[in-house]
Parts: sequence; structure tokens; C-alpha cells
Amino acid sequence: MKNILLILLFITTTLYAEAKFNDPRLLRYPEAKQWSKDADTNGESAYNIGVLYQQTIKDNKKAIEWYKKAYKMDDEGASIDALINLGNIYKKLHQYNDAIFYYKKAYERHSMDAANGLGYLYDVILKDTEQGIKWYEKSASNGNSKAINNLGKTYHELNNNTKASAYILAMVNYGYTKQEVFNFLRNDWKIDQATIKKAYQLQKTLDIPKHYYDKDLEDTPPKKKIGRR
Repeated sequence: MKNILLILLFITTTLYAEAKFNDPRLLRYPEAKQWSKDADTNGESAYNIGVLYQQTIKDNKKAIEWYKKAYKMDDEGASIDALINLGNIYKKLHQYNDAIFYYKKAYERHSMDAANGLGYLYDVILKDTEQGIKWYEKSASNGNSKAINNLGKTYHELNNNTKASAYILAMVNYGYTKQEVFNFLRNDWKIDQATIKKAYQLQKTLDIPKHYYDKDLEDTPPKKKIGRR
């Protein structure tokens, strides 16, 4: 009798799972069947289903449904990614208040990508540069290279080439070579050497974790004059 009950429980659970995931588009993916087994209690599984809907099936409505399930669960990594993806989807749908809401939820869980996302949304889309810079700075102060780069671009658009160049110079410590950075400043932005030297000094005062040091850009102390002083 006990074995029969266990078999019936297994069949019931399997049928229940399949009933919930009877979307023929989803059933084409073998991994989705595995995720479906614990998607009601496992944030990562729910998140993975959301990603499948968003990136492969291209159904934002279903992706939103699963991301919302994922972020309410305890799996911190999956929940943060789900919140950021919700922000990204709502931004794409031009539902900016919703995008801000979910980006801020992710930021409350210490996501600097979310802070950068808020900066971009305010700066580029909503044309609120002051708010954009505020959020970029929050992200940059925690070492987010995208935010540092975005601050450089924003200040360049504001015609503050010294501050713009300062942030771009800092990118030497965030995945770019010295040559790449200098080529960009000189060739793309047409920044002169005097401005680059000023930017270098300013860069060392920026509120970011890593600063760029270059002996060629350091001010050379004046030589002492020989003779009576």
C-alpha cells in the first residue's frame, strides 16, 4: 500500500508540473522540464525559465511572470538578476516607472549594475542628466567599469573635457590598455595633451576604487637653479 501511495504521489506531482508547463514552446527545450520540477520553490529555476522566455522564445510577458516569481524567492543571485532583467524589459517597453522600481529593488540588494542601469535610464532616455550622474557615481564608486565609462561620455557631452577625460583615463585599470585609452582621447575626442595632463591629475581624486598612475603624465618638479638664491 505504501509503495502504491508513493507511485501515485510521483505521478500526481509529475502531471501537476507538466500541467503548469504545457506551453508547447517551452516543452521544446529539455532543460525547461528539469527547471519546472522545482520552479515554485527554487529561484534559479524560475529565473532560468524567465531567461528562456525573454531571450529565446521572445515572450516578454511570460518572462516578466517568471522573473517576478524568481525575485521573491531566497536565491539572492537569481533574484538580483531577475530584478535587473525586469528593469531591462520594462525599459524596452517604455514603462519607465516600472523599470525604475525594479532597478531600485536590485540596487537595494547591492547591485551596481542596477545603479548603472538607473543612471543610463535617467541620463540617456529621460534626459535627466543630474539624476543620471548621481546613479552613475553610486555605481562607479563601487568599481563598476560601465558606470565609469558612462560618466566619461556624459561629461564629454556636457563639454567638460577635463572631467570626461579623467574618467576615461581611469579605464586603464578597468580592462583597457593605456594605448587604447590614449588613442580614443586623442583620435576620437581630439583631446589635447594639456587637457589630458589636467585630467590625469583630476582622475587621481575621483571616487573610484582604482586610480591610474603614469610617470609620463606626472608633473616634473622644476630643476633647482645653480648659484645664489
